Amino acid sequence: MTEQHKPRICIVNTPGEINASRSGFVSPLEVAPKLQTIADVDVLELHDSNRDLSLISSDIAEIIHARRKSYRGFVVTGAKYDLHLIASRLAFAFGPGLDKTVALTGTDIPAYEIISNASQDLARATMVAASNFNEVVISYDDSILRGVTARMTTHGFSSRMTYEPPWGKYELMGAITASGLELYQRKETKAEDTFHNDFQRGIPTVSLHPGSDPEFTSESVASASENLKGLVFIVPSFSQLTAARMPYSHLGLLVDLKRDGIPVLITKDTLDTPEDLSNSFHEEALMRFDAIPGKYMSPQVAIAKFSWAVGRVTKQIELGEVAAKDKIARVSEIMRKPYVGEFGIYQPFTE
Repeated sequence: MTEQHKPRICIVNTPGEINASRSGFVSPLEVAPKLQTIADVDVLELHDSNRDLSLISSDIAEIIHARRKSYRGFVVTGAKYDLHLIASRLAFAFGPGLDKTVALTGTDIPAYEIISNASQDLARATMVAASNFNEVVISYDDSILRGVTARMTTHGFSSRMTYEPPWGKYELMGAITASGLELYQRKETKAEDTFHNDFQRGIPTVSLHPGSDPEFTSESVASASENLKGLVFIVPSFSQLTAARMPYSHLGLLVDLKRDGIPVLITKDTLDTPEDLSNSFHEEALMRFDAIPGKYMSPQVAIAKFSWAVGRVTKQIELGEVAAKDKIARVSEIMRKPYVGEFGIYQPFTE
């Protein structure tokens, strides 16, 4: 392959097993020196371990957005157990107008171990980034998964949306070659710029369990009410909040939150079953109090989308595009419509 035909790829390198050395973290080009035979690779280091995952995700989004016209695609390295969380936030930040592939990758065994697959995982992710998926994906082992529907399992990741790998003609064992790389045909950028990296910080998450005391929950929420922008309840089932009988009913708290104009997301701590989705009784009860059930999404995706929706609407209110009194209704509208293919638990894909 001639030099001018190699795609230009940017790797945003954050700490994880895939770039671990015995003394810290190293560049992907040290882990996989032959990456440059696949693509013209630039590496941007992002090793601020003192910041939380939401801030790191926002930084990654800004880095990629600022450089999107200079590269064919992007790779984000990181800790395996963070990939699906970062992917969800990146997907909402970029929106459906993303015209580049952003491939997140990690590995199980630290790169410094002789049996690690880190170099192959980096090679695969680089090939994926050079392909025209044009969305946020997770490249893990031999799989390519839609980032916003990926979830962790005991065996790695799973997703209702997967893609055919582009490396059928590559030799991944031994020397890495680029002879099979097809030239990337970039899609035309959509007219509307859908980059909105407006995640709302300071949204507390409250886990409720059978027997949770509503009075204690209300007191905890009240202590944070001055700066409360939204609230997430994680529950075993929607009936946990809609129980009519005291002492376990949280309906009074939902009434107070609705009165104060605070959006509320209700998401389950497990995935919905088909029976859950067909039973709308408790969902309808929650809707009477303007609470938003996080249906069709895994909990981490629902929470990421909620913080993004609240942030978007808050900014629209500041700009005078949305009335403050319509905040809950607008957030609810965003949550109930698929945006980047996130409704992927039991709903079939149509694209």
